[in-house]
Amino acid sequence: MSTRSYIVIEKKRESGEKFYEGVYCHSDGYPSHNGQILFNNYQDRAKVEKLISLGDLSFLDERIEPTEGSGHCFEYDKREKGVCVFYKRDRGETGVDAKEVTLEGLACDSWIEYTYVYTLDDEWKVFTPGHLNKMAKLEDAIKNEDILY
Repeated sequence: MSTRSYIVIEKKRESGEKFYEGVYCHSDGYPSHNGQILFNNYQDRAKVEKLISLGDLSFLDERIEPTEGSGHCFEYDKREKGVCVFYKRDRGETGVDAKEVTLEGLACDSWIEYTYVYTLDDEWKVFTPGHLNKMAKLEDAIKNEDILY
C-alpha cells in the first residue's frame, strides 16, 4: 500500500494573482519520509520548480537528476540510489505533467493523504484531506504529525 501525496508550488501570475502548480507522488508521502526529504533537500525555489517540472513521481528522493551513465530508470533494480523516480522521464508515460490545482480541491481529495505546499515565502507547509484549515509548517508536522488532524 502506498501513502499518496501531492507536491505543490505557489506561484504568481503577471497580474499578481496567486495560483498553484503540482505533481502527484505515489509512495511514502508521510511527513517523516517525503516531508523530511522536501524539508532537507528542496529549500530552493529553483530546485522545487525543477522537481515539479518533471511531472508526477513514483518516488521522491534527495536528488532530481541521476548520474550520467548510471542507467537509472523505473525498474526497481536499475534505479540509482538517492534519485527521484518520475513516470515520464523514467518510464516514458504521458499525461503525467504538472497541473494547475487548487488547495481546496486537494483538501477534498481523500485519495491524496498529504499535500505539501512550497509557498511564495519559500517555506514548506503541509495539510491532510479535509484539514486545509490545519495547514502547518512542515518542520512542525515532521516533529508532530498529529497537528494535522
